[in-house]
Amino acid sequence: MAGQRLSPFAQDLLDNLKVKKTHLAVFRMWCEEESPPECQEVIKDVIENTQQMIDILEEALKREGVRVPDVIPNPDFIAEARKQPHSRARLNFAEQFLRRSLAWYEERISRLEEGRKEREIWDQLFTLETNNWAAIEDYLSP
Repeated sequence: MAGQRLSPFAQDLLDNLKVKKTHLAVFRMWCEEESPPECQEVIKDVIENTQQMIDILEEALKREGVRVPDVIPNPDFIAEARKQPHSRARLNFAEQFLRRSLAWYEERISRLEEGRKEREIWDQLFTLETNNWAAIEDYLSP
C-alpha cells in the first residue's frame, strides 16, 4: 500500500482489521488449549463473531477501494495472551482488551451522524463486540 493515501475511515478500518485478526488468533489459540466445556463454547462463539467482524471490515475496505492486505497477528499481543495460565485468566484478559475495543468503537460512533455508511459499519462491529464482551462477562460472573 506504499504510496496509496487512505482516508481516515479506511485507515481506521485497516487498523481495526489488524486488531481483529490478532484477537482471532488469540481466541483460536485458546480454543486449542485445555479448558472447561462451557469456556470452550464461549470461545467458539467469540471466534464466530470475530470472524464476522473481519468479514465486515474486509468488505468495507474493498468498498473503499483498498486492497485487503495479508495481516500477521501482533506477536507481542499473542505472547501476552499465551502467558495467561488458565481459562479464567484468559477470559479476564479478553474482557480487558474487548473493553478497550468497545471504547474505540464508541469513539468512532460518537463523531458520526446516523445513516452514514461509516456509522453503520461501526454500529455493526460495536454490536458484535458487545456480544463477545457480554458472553465473556456472563461466563466470569459468579
